[in-house]
Amino acid sequence: MSTKVEQKGASSQRLKDELKELKSKKGKNQESSRIHEIAKQLAAEKEWSSAIEAIQLITDEKERNILISDTIEGYLLPAKEIDQAKKFAKLLTPTPEMEPFVWIRIALASKDPEQALKLAKQLPSPISRNFAFIHIMEYYLSNKEKSKIDELRKQMLENLKTIYDHKSRSFILRELAISLFYAYGEKEQAKEIAKLIPDEDMRSKVLKKVEATK
Repeated sequence: MSTKVEQKGASSQRLKDELKELKSKKGKNQESSRIHEIAKQLAAEKEWSSAIEAIQLITDEKERNILISDTIEGYLLPAKEIDQAKKFAKLLTPTPEMEPFVWIRIALASKDPEQALKLAKQLPSPISRNFAFIHIMEYYLSNKEKSKIDELRKQMLENLKTIYDHKSRSFILRELAISLFYAYGEKEQAKEIAKLIPDEDMRSKVLKKVEATK
């Protein structure tokens, strides 16, 4: 046990030393791919303050936001480090969509679907709202909250009425039918959603898949 702890400590120290060296260099963006790796490895070893230090070296806002989001999703939330996740999320450069999505995931990890739903409704585009609703619906399905499932399903279908593109609506409905309701064993719900797919070929294939399950 002590050997593993010593190895982990040595690994963390090597990463911190490398990070210190990178900080002293000019043109840090040239090393951004390595900084990404260092940040993730430090997060994996729960060296949160050093991981934040690494993230702050990324000068490109989009890259930095993606790294923060990946770190929260990949390391902090699975480890139930909610307070740390909130600290990392505060480093995000505000954007109309990515930042709310990160906070939605944190709210769900905190078992606060109502806050997640509030944030989802504020998203600017109907497609973004629908994908946020999918995350929230997964939470309700996992917890078998039938009344919430029915209520959110109605909201999702109402939201879809504002997506006028035939193909986009078809793809989203397929996702709802197969990846959501069908995946959680809600065959009848999946079938009802599949019937709404406007693309005939896609609708036929999805219904065939759903109805083939006994």
